[in-house]
Amino acid sequence: MDQYCFSYENQGLNTYLVYEFTQEDVVDSVTLGMITNNKIEGFVPVFFTQMNASRYLRYDISAQVPLRQVLSDKIKKKQVISILLGIVSAVEETEEYMIEQNELLLD
Repeated sequence: MDQYCFSYENQGLNTYLVYEFTQEDVVDSVTLGMITNNKIEGFVPVFFTQMNASRYLRYDISAQVPLRQVLSDKIKKKQVISILLGIVSAVEETEEYMIEQNELLLD
């Protein structure tokens, strides 16, 4: 399995999960346009930036709580079902935006 290298970046009150593309990464321009120009239910907002030869995706995670943190406390069955339904709904939503489901990183 491929390893992806993400970092965190703070800008004022905002926190971003940042992915820097490698030279080997191939960018699907349709998918990139869809995720950066649309508010897709179940997806965090993402921004594409390029500086010289370096390309980045910045995900605005300011208002997000890590799943690991949510699951570290006792949670009810309803909450687990809600989390799973949210993931399934987001994956299903990709079809509406011509995003290939095999292009998603669910980690």
